Amino acid sequence: MVSQPPGAEVAEPDGPALLRAAAQAGAQISDRMLETFRAQGLLPRPRRAGHRGRTPQWRYPPGTDRQLLSLLRWRQHTKDPDLLKGLLWLDGFAVPAAAARDALARQLHVMTATIEREISQQARRLGLDPANDSTRSQAIDALAQTMAAKRGTAPVPR
Repeated sequence: MVSQPPGAEVAEPDGPALLRAAAQAGAQISDRMLETFRAQGLLPRPRRAGHRGRTPQWRYPPGTDRQLLSLLRWRQHTKDPDLLKGLLWLDGFAVPAAAARDALARQLHVMTATIEREISQQARRLGLDPANDSTRSQAIDALAQTMAAKRGTAPVPR
């Protein structure tokens, strides 16, 4: 049996320590959910730190508990793994730069496609050709006026 120093669980948490940290923060997650987070690249993979009898002991990098808590807070707003990856990267967690860049690029592509679709729909509603640049400008102005009219103390709904 491998004995761990008293502070080892805090420095390098194991799966049960992550589950306890989540429970203390008021979130109920399972081992399966941790597995999903790892598969989506939202949490780092653990490393084998030894054995307890024949059972391997897996430890996560230091700070994974804080990353999990941040992930759970962001998941209250969205469950999109790409967006969550970008948010965790912006929070300063060890998300690989290439993964964060790809996730942010996909999010930007989705937002651009949504904006383009709204402009085309607005042009059609106004009876304009969405492919014509001059009428496209009129559709954008009409959308801008609509959005400006919705401004208030609360953010614009989706």
